[in-house]
Amino acid sequence: MSEAALRLREEMIRLSTTERAELAQILLDSLDEDIDPDYNPEQDEDLLAELQRREQEVLDGKAVLQPGWEALAALREKHS
Repeated sequence: MSEAALRLREEMIRLSTTERAELAQILLDSLDEDIDPDYNPEQDEDLLAELQRREQEVLDGKAVLQPGWEALAALREKHS
């Protein structure tokens, strides 16, 4: 945390409960501005399902795993 943030924190702690709650709400609301308006939580569920499916393939021995460095070397060789 920056020195400025630490100073603000010390000042805010001295405020009344009501004032701290109001500031907290303002800060939380400001975080919502950074959320992608096109965000779709169902996409997270789809991604999780895909990851679980792939994990099961690994556990069942159906997937062939390759170290990352080998995969990158093969791609470099293929595209050079």
